Amino acid sequence: GVASSAEVDAGTDAVKYVSPAALQASKYNDVQASDVTYNDSASGIGTNVQAGMEVLAQRANPNLLINGDKLINQRGFAGGQPAAGVYGDDRWKGDTLGTRVEQVVENTKTLSGEYTISWVGGTGTADVDGTTGLNSGDSVTMTATGNYSVVVPTNATKVKFEQGSVATPYQARPIGEELALCQRYYETGGTAITEVQSGTSGSAVNSQFRNEFSYLVEKRNNGTFSHSSAILSVGNVTSISHLGATISNTQTSLVVLRTRGFTMRAQIGTAAGYKFYWNVDAEL
Repeated sequence: GVASSAEVDAGTDAVKYVSPAALQASKYNDVQASDVTYNDSASGIGTNVQAGMEVLAQRANPNLLINGDKLINQRGFAGGQPAAGVYGDDRWKGDTLGTRVEQVVENTKTLSGEYTISWVGGTGTADVDGTTGLNSGDSVTMTATGNYSVVVPTNATKVKFEQGSVATPYQARPIGEELALCQRYYETGGTAITEVQSGTSGSAVNSQFRNEFSYLVEKRNNGTFSHSSAILSVGNVTSISHLGATISNTQTSLVVLRTRGFTMRAQIGTAAGYKFYWNVDAEL
């Protein structure tokens, strides 16, 4: 247990004490053995305390990968091996040979020291930042200063890459948090516009609309936008496109992308109501 300083017995009873300041500063995630004090003359107590604190610190190691259990699947991937460079489950794409899956990790700091890769199931080995032939539980010395690649067997689950030389238990994030992390790189949605007014009769491109759409999660960059054809309720709009492509024979639309959403502007000749499905891809 954790004792306050007032509860520390000056006698010979063993007292294990973690300072509140150390716990608060670490948020309970990386309490060090040096933060633990004890008084006992019995041999071995200090060693036991230190070992226990090291286990506590190891259990708190975060996973540097996203969607390690591959439960998020916004693209509706049917399973199996994705083709080289093609994404299946969120954040996982076919590796260059099309035989395993790869996640490119967005990294803005320098990684140095030992890091460990682990997973459950799967047949084969992993590659991390150029180091090949790694088995689950193997560690690698990292010197990455930017984005790096992690390649694992396609059917591996509970994939974890963490700091340290020991593989610690896989701890799933709340599903909503995991989805939000994935949506920084890819998001899909549906949009309905039910009222677009026509202009002067006889003019093919005389009416305009402009709509602002916000993403659920800000993207790492503007990304690439695509969409389905529009589903009409009335009017002559046959598809919705972007970047100057046509939405019918004579009318154009423009999509302006931002990290937090997009603006769609178009000209049409008659009143129309329609909906379409879109996605934005900001993957690495």
